[in-house]
Amino acid sequence: MQSSLFLAIVAIIFAIFGIGLLVAPSEFMAVYGLSFNAAGVLIARVFGTVVIGQAIIYWAARNAGWSDLLQAVLYAGVISNALDVILAYYGISIGVLNSMGWALVVLHALFTIGFAYFAFGKR
Repeated sequence: MQSSLFLAIVAIIFAIFGIGLLVAPSEFMAVYGLSFNAAGVLIARVFGTVVIGQAIIYWAARNAGWSDLLQAVLYAGVISNALDVILAYYGISIGVLNSMGWALVVLHALFTIGFAYFAFGKR
């Protein structure tokens, strides 16, 4: 797989999650067993804007040649997705996320592997 295709796929998935969190956070996250009060809805929407921002960065970086900037985007992808794996697993272990939380663990683990592959391996 080329880095451009990987980044495009990640960008599209992040855009879907970001829009879901921004537009209908309670409904979007209910599948994972989460419910929000008014403050939680606000924070989820703020998080949605951050995820949309990440999607835009990944989309813009998809056709970039190797550079310090692309390397920084890839390193950030490794770190943020690895942390998301840990947080999703923690959410499952304390009973905050239901069994669908495993989908988040797997998704972010795959993203971590992909970002690491392009950051540290294939150029």
